[in-house]
Amino acid sequence: MRRGLRGIVPGIGVGLLPLAIVPLLAVWGPDGADTVGADTVGAPLPQGGNPPAPPASTDSTPTGRGATPGGEPTYLVADLGPVNRSGASGTATATLRGNLLSIRIATHGLAPGLPHPQHIHIGGSHSCPAPDATGSGAGGQVRSGDAKKSVGAIAVSLTTTGDTSPDSSYALDRFPVGDAGYERTITVSPKVAAELRAGEGVIEQHGVDANHNGRYDGAARSDVKPELPEEVSNTAACGRLATSPVPVPVGGVAAGGGGTV
Repeated sequence: MRRGLRGIVPGIGVGLLPLAIVPLLAVWGPDGADTVGADTVGAPLPQGGNPPAPPASTDSTPTGRGATPGGEPTYLVADLGPVNRSGASGTATATLRGNLLSIRIATHGLAPGLPHPQHIHIGGSHSCPAPDATGSGAGGQVRSGDAKKSVGAIAVSLTTTGDTSPDSSYALDRFPVGDAGYERTITVSPKVAAELRAGEGVIEQHGVDANHNGRYDGAARSDVKPELPEEVSNTAACGRLATSPVPVPVGGVAAGGGGTV
C-alpha cells in the first residue's frame, strides 16, 4: 500500500498514516464525485493473481428511471482489438430495447491486477486507432486524446455499479480488474440509444502497463486526468459497436467490428 501511494502522488509520507486505517486516495471526476482506493493505482501486482472485481450489477442506472424497454430489440456486437501493443482482444455484445441496454464484455490480455476504465464513445469517425498506431504519449503510446479523434467523446461509463455517466469516466474502484469481464443492464438516454442503433458507438478500454511492472506509474501524466499516470488512460483495446440481425454470444465473431484510422 505504501508503494502504491508513492506511485500516484510522489512525496507522500505514508509513515504518518495509521496502519489500521488507510484512507482512500480521492480521484475526482468532472463532478467531483468519484473515489478510488490507493491500492488499485500505482500498487504492485498482488501475489496469487488478480484480485476479484466488484460484482457486476444488473440494475438499471438509475434504477428503472426513464427506462423504455418496449419495441423491437437492436442487437449490437464489437470485435475488440489491441491498441498500444497491449495484447488485449475480446468481444462485446449488447441488446438495446428502447433505451435499456444490456451489455456483456469478455476481454483477454488486459493488464492483470489493475482496473481498466471502459466507455462507450460516440462521435468522431466511429472507428478505432490501428493496432500499430503511434500517438503523442511516452514512447509513442496512443493517449486518450489521440483516440478521441476517431472514437469520439465518452457517452457512457461502463462501471460495475452506480453512475454510468461521463462523470464516472475514471472512477477506478468501479471498473473491472484485469480480465474479469463485464455484464450489466443500464439505462441510456434516448439520444444515445438512437446513436447506438445507427451503429455510431465505439467501446474503448483503457489501462496499459507499458513497463509490465504490475502497476500504473511513470512520470508521464494522463491527458484527461493529470493526477493519474498516463498508463491509466492510454487505450488498451477498442472496437466499433455494429448492429447485428441476430444476437451474438460473447466470444462470437463480430462482423464489421473495430475499424482503423
